[in-house]
Amino acid sequence: LDRADSGYCVTDNAGGVWGPFDLILDASGRNSELMKYSETPPRIRPLKWGALWTTLRWPEDPTFAANTLSQRYQKAHTMIGVLPLGAMPQDSRSHLAFFWSLKVSEYDAWRRRGLKPWKTRVLDVWPETKVLLEQIGAEDQLELAQYSHHTMGRPYGPGVVFIGDAAHATSPQLGQGANMALLDVYAFANAMARYSGNLNAVARDYAARRRFHIRLFQALSLFLTPFYQSDNRLLALFRDTLFDPGSRIPFVSKLVAGMIAGTLGNPFKPRDD
Repeated sequence: LDRADSGYCVTDNAGGVWGPFDLILDASGRNSELMKYSETPPRIRPLKWGALWTTLRWPEDPTFAANTLSQRYQKAHTMIGVLPLGAMPQDSRSHLAFFWSLKVSEYDAWRRRGLKPWKTRVLDVWPETKVLLEQIGAEDQLELAQYSHHTMGRPYGPGVVFIGDAAHATSPQLGQGANMALLDVYAFANAMARYSGNLNAVARDYAARRRFHIRLFQALSLFLTPFYQSDNRLLALFRDTLFDPGSRIPFVSKLVAGMIAGTLGNPFKPRDD
């Protein structure tokens, strides 16, 4: 990120220069290379657990729900997920994401053991995934997703504003990554409409509008993640025993619905002056 006479420029990894721009909106994710330009660069906290991910064709036999994330757990140390994706740009057939919870430190050992023992383990937990596992023939088909936690105190800097995981990243257990990014854009658009002639004011207003909601969901994610990805048997027992009946209590079900929808904490409320 460089200051030019007429704005700000970005140089990509290939040496190409983009710009100049009045303001750069960074949506490049948790590994953003522009984070150092924030007024408050975040302290990044890597998380122990990640997941193996791959994209597969939707099976002809409709074993899985076409509009629902399906998951299977054994305590909190084992998690398998099937997420419908719809059609891909290069293939009109329906696809899905398949994922398996894994400690980052165990990835190399998983590769050394090969696919056979892993597939056996998956089938022990979820036999219906056999039709999916048949599409996986090499370890390289599965990418290791590594997660981290960080929150910028001020998601902006000279000539740049950060949104989405570039500004605030955490475990995906709440499924709110895309929601949070869209809400960031909504807040930024409102700030632009209000202070379009003053980009410094735009950045401050955007950050103020999102501050409480982001911190609320960051805290919820940090609190809830060990119930779904950890070696803690007591947390898994608590989850399996109380989460389902508890979520049927009217007040609690409303809170859960707001958490899943990303509306808990009223993210649309305008900032008070």
